[in-house]
Amino acid sequence: MTITVGADDFLGPLYDYFDYCVANQLIPDPESSGFISAMATIIASIPANGSLLQNNLTQIIQYILTVNPDVQIYLMGYYNPLPMIVDNTVTGSINACILGAKNAVDSEGNNITYVTTLMAINGTDPYFAYAEEYLIQFVLPGIPDIHPTTIGYQRIASVFNSAIADDFGF
Repeated sequence: MTITVGADDFLGPLYDYFDYCVANQLIPDPESSGFISAMATIIASIPANGSLLQNNLTQIIQYILTVNPDVQIYLMGYYNPLPMIVDNTVTGSINACILGAKNAVDSEGNNITYVTTLMAINGTDPYFAYAEEYLIQFVLPGIPDIHPTTIGYQRIASVFNSAIADDFGF
């Protein structure tokens, strides 16, 4: 079983900024005061949202293991969806919460594998290396999308396939 976690609980202020830009026919700018303010709000919300994320994910994993205690679970680590941000606080915090949930449950001896996707999308430099090619930055002018491109999803699938092959010996 694979479990992926998005950042929607964290990124509300950023989407509000993008909505403001669209409504006012502005091009989103990572150096603008609105963008910087949105990121500051996100970073300030990490302790509360991160704790909620970790608790919810822990409960989900525990429920799955109650239903099927022999299941192999693969938890997707989060890539940096905002490579223009050099500060990796949000991505690092999300991944720490995912690992925290894994460790809280996996200490009981379950088969849970954390699969990092940061390098697959962002390369050895988690901020800029591959992100242009592997992440959709703007679908239409001024309309943001933080999701991977088709090639990005293929790279994520590749790291999952490697983890699964390692676990099952094929």
